Amino acid sequence: MLFELRLSEWAQQALDRLSPAALDAVVDCLNDLWRNPYRDLEYRVILVLPLVRTYRHAYPCGDLAIAYHLRTPDEIYVDANVRRYPDARALAAELLLCTLLGSAIQA
Repeated sequence: MLFELRLSEWAQQALDRLSPAALDAVVDCLNDLWRNPYRDLEYRVILVLPLVRTYRHAYPCGDLAIAYHLRTPDEIYVDANVRRYPDARALAAELLLCTLLGSAIQA
């Protein structure tokens, strides 16, 4: 089966900010997913985007993770590709920062 890969605006902006070496690595990972979005299921990671969404089956790609889903049987939609956190403290700090920013915006 042939798949079509589409990037969200957020994923495209994240790619635009990557260094050339990191971009090459992510493009290789996207090509792997394009060939088979069901590959390496045992190595998937949970990707938490604070105040946005939790992706339970993000595809690990070096120090990044690619969050995607299948919109139709043949379309892979990449929601985000973001840095993975090496430990829970870094994630907690990011969550706190987003919570504080969200509170400041609402005020």
